[in-house]
Amino acid sequence: MPKKLPALAKRFDKAVAAQDHARELATLQAEIEELRKNQSPELEEQLANLRAQLEAQSGEHDIGLNRIDPNKGRPRQTKPLASIQTLARTLD
Repeated sequence: MPKKLPALAKRFDKAVAAQDHARELATLQAEIEELRKNQSPELEEQLANLRAQLEAQSGEHDIGLNRIDPNKGRPRQTKPLASIQTLARTLD
C-alpha cells in the first residue's frame, strides 16, 4: 500500500502571509520616499495615514490599563511568600 503524502498547502500559509506583509511594507516605504522627494504639501497628513496603516498591521497596540476589565472568572490572587520562594527554588 503506497504511503500517503502529507498535506503541504497549509504549512506555508504563515510564510506566504509574512512575505505579503513584507511586500506591502516595502510598497508603503517606497510611497513615503516618493512623497518626500516630491515635497508634497499633504506630506505630513499622508505620512500620518501610512504610519497608522503600518501600526494597524503590526498586531501590537498600546492600551491604557483603565481600558482593561477584570475577568471575574479568573480573579488575580495573592500568593503567600513561602509559596513564591518554593517556586523560585525550583527554577534554580
